[in-house]
Amino acid sequence: MKWPCSTPRVSATEGVSQRRSRSISTSTIVLGLLVLGLCSALLPISALPSGAASGWSANLVAAEPASYNHATGGGAFNDGTGNEDVVEQLQGGDFACSDIVTYLLKVVAGDGVDQVIEIDMSFLANTTGQPGGAHSDVTYVGVNRGPVQNGAGAGGTDSGIADDGVSDATEVAKVLSPLGSTLFVDAASVDLTIEIDDLDGGEVVIVRIDTRLLCDPGSSPTGNLQATLDQVRLVENAEGPLPEPQTLSAGGAQTIPFQKVGEASGAGEPNVNIEKSVMAAGGNCATDAVASLEVTAGDTVTYCYAISNLGSQPLFDVSVIDDNATPANSEDDFAVQLSSGGLDLDGDGDRPDLGPSSEAFGQADVLINSSGNFTNTVIASGFDDKNAEFTDEASAAVTAQTPVAPTPTPTAVAPTPTPTPTAVAPTPTPTPTVELDETPTRRPELVVAMTAPTFNCVDGFDANCDGELGDFCPTELNLNVLSDVAKCRTLLEQEQPPSSTTQPPSSTTGATEGDETEASLAYTGSAPTLAVIGFALIVAGGNICAISRRRH
Repeated sequence: MKWPCSTPRVSATEGVSQRRSRSISTSTIVLGLLVLGLCSALLPISALPSGAASGWSANLVAAEPASYNHATGGGAFNDGTGNEDVVEQLQGGDFACSDIVTYLLKVVAGDGVDQVIEIDMSFLANTTGQPGGAHSDVTYVGVNRGPVQNGAGAGGTDSGIADDGVSDATEVAKVLSPLGSTLFVDAASVDLTIEIDDLDGGEVVIVRIDTRLLCDPGSSPTGNLQATLDQVRLVENAEGPLPEPQTLSAGGAQTIPFQKVGEASGAGEPNVNIEKSVMAAGGNCATDAVASLEVTAGDTVTYCYAISNLGSQPLFDVSVIDDNATPANSEDDFAVQLSSGGLDLDGDGDRPDLGPSSEAFGQADVLINSSGNFTNTVIASGFDDKNAEFTDEASAAVTAQTPVAPTPTPTAVAPTPTPTPTAVAPTPTPTPTVELDETPTRRPELVVAMTAPTFNCVDGFDANCDGELGDFCPTELNLNVLSDVAKCRTLLEQEQPPSSTTQPPSSTTGATEGDETEASLAYTGSAPTLAVIGFALIVAGGNICAISRRRH
């Protein structure tokens, strides 16, 4: 019910300058005061704002149709700019059957903290002319937070919101009324109750309400639908729930008309819709298909197709043609076979038909034989009973990477054998040259100098070292590196020729004479130096044992 004295609404599209530019005469002001007094007397008490809860306001609008995706709903109130952010009426020609229609409710909280309000709304579930169009359901209720379509605030948020970020809006009741009614019948409506909590004085909250526009199969609706803000009431404050809710607005004050619903796509006609997705070959279209897919060149992918008629009239002779990711070349296009769904409504036995709200499905395998980005677009088409064509298109994307060559398995290489060291014959120590006086006369000044640790003329009787004894060797030497004097004495005893009387050495230095040989022994612990003077042997340096023999 609309009261004749209800306060006129100021349009959300009107700016401040428009309000200030109005010319108001004195007589108009006087008349207005008289009417205000009369209306105050006529309005019921429940319709007046409560003095205990001042400062509250609620403003219902529709999101501007072009500002959001009708498959999901969306939009933003922002600063309430008309025909950019919001509108105060909707047109059927901006929508299609089965679209989401979004309404936005701006609430400004009155004095107080931690307040909770309830809001009653209703949405007509049948057109006001010929039946066939309806707000069939409320699909979403919530504060319009986060990045949103058309958001003008930071990060794409709705700039109309100004609160502490805690308030929330939830659906607490939803019913199709009158009880027992159905969609598309008489004055049916979807009645909704929303609760908004944690509201402090001066906070501004934007609530988004999504509804679905549905067309009755076989119908041709005319007339309008509408959304209505019925009532706002305060149910709780900082002290807790109120014994009696306080009404903050009069019922029936705000209505958003949805005009000429029959002009919506699919109202009184077919409305073809196609959805396309892609998945790896062998998957399940219902669970695995996505809008875009990354593969490797050489892989096979499967494209999935779902075709539906969202209109209220049949769609005949449906065809689905894929451009094979070459929109400029129709020669490689291919027709998609619909493997399930589809009817033969016209009885011609050829391409399938779709009744209102019916679906058909198909899929196609495609080899991706090169790397790159590929967008496949499919076009679905069909005809109504007057042979008017209806079309829709959808796409899916594939990114193919160049195959990476597998890393070769390294061939086992036998380890290089360690060469066996070749025995190298030791370089023989050069035999020091012994200079002797060629004169048989013994010369005491004869000196033999040694630079090597060992000097040996074999067996002491082989003067020319040819392996045969008996050579005349005026002086023959046999030097051995030993570790002590005792060892040297032993060697001297071994060097004595066999005789009946052999005298052992009496000291570490000296000479022993026999009938045929003389032997001399010397031992020192320093660097080797050897001197022979006459029959005496003198050795100095190194651990050297020197034996000298002379033949008489």
